[in-house]
Amino acid sequence: MTRTTPGLTPSPNFRTTPVAEIVGRSHTCTQKIIKKFKSDGLIENKSGRGRKCIVSDVTKRKILNEIKIDPKVSAVKLAAEASQIIGRSVSAETVRNVIRQAEDKSRVARKKPFISLQNQKKGLEFAKTPNPFDAQPFFSNSSIEDQ
Repeated sequence: MTRTTPGLTPSPNFRTTPVAEIVGRSHTCTQKIIKKFKSDGLIENKSGRGRKCIVSDVTKRKILNEIKIDPKVSAVKLAAEASQIIGRSVSAETVRNVIRQAEDKSRVARKKPFISLQNQKKGLEFAKTPNPFDAQPFFSNSSIEDQ
């Protein structure tokens, strides 16, 4: 954002029509821009205030911390905990939105099968032993070999 600096305010007898022709906008548009610059000191548009968040930053951190501890916890349970912290009712969808904004997908790794140490060693031995079928040709055409 740009703020006003001394000497940048237009003079009182400043005409907007020549500037509008150069810029390619209507003279009323340039008038509004100059008016906004005089009042606010800004050329850019101000961002809107929007709706206030129900969930505070502290509650957001609490939700994300709970997910780090246990990614399988449901949004409904997290919403119940958050509503106890805030003292207002928080929906499960609000909790899901907080999780999505933090770009945390909450996916849990698939369970790996338990293989005992004994069976791991047997599997390695089996993989290292040569296969007797590798020495034999996979496909043989006896008619071509006879010629």
